[in-house]
Amino acid sequence: MTAPRNSVTLRGVLVLLVALVLAAGCAQKTPEQKLIELRSYYTAELNSIVTRAQEVPLPEPMAEEEEAAADETDESSAEDEMGIEEEELPVGPLLSTVLLDVVVRHEAKENLPGVTLDVTHADPEGNEKAHYRFWVDTSNLVRGQHIQITHQLEDVDYVEGDGFFVEVRNPVPEAERSEYREFDLDS
Repeated sequence: MTAPRNSVTLRGVLVLLVALVLAAGCAQKTPEQKLIELRSYYTAELNSIVTRAQEVPLPEPMAEEEEAAADETDESSAEDEMGIEEEELPVGPLLSTVLLDVVVRHEAKENLPGVTLDVTHADPEGNEKAHYRFWVDTSNLVRGQHIQITHQLEDVDYVEGDGFFVEVRNPVPEAERSEYREFDLDS
């Protein structure tokens, strides 16, 4: 006994549908889609920070101010000799150099030449004070291993209690991708 013709046709249609679904799933990704996927396998972790405060010098006085300052210096020297305390001069704001100790890992099957890390600087209440980005060369980073790097931020308005957060941002909005070196697919 032979199967009815309709069931053979129905099986053929089902096989064709399954084949189409599988083919659509195996469609080639664009270079940007592949980059986004590979980038999602990277992570960054902040190990520690070191801060070094530095005084910002005040602007140099103008010619008239220099003369007045010289006169005051002569007077203060005379006052010092008489035992009068010297008045402290105002100092500029304190800015810091911040050293970030960062560990970068990846679990992708392929390696990217590098990734851009995002750094958020927040005050003690968690409000964002500043945002930085920097590129990390990952061309020699082996899957499952990590690299440890130190990155230096200059002239940071750091106060005790501030915090830093480092990440491989994912996803990166399309409008901001020009600020991420790995998205420059022409180079």
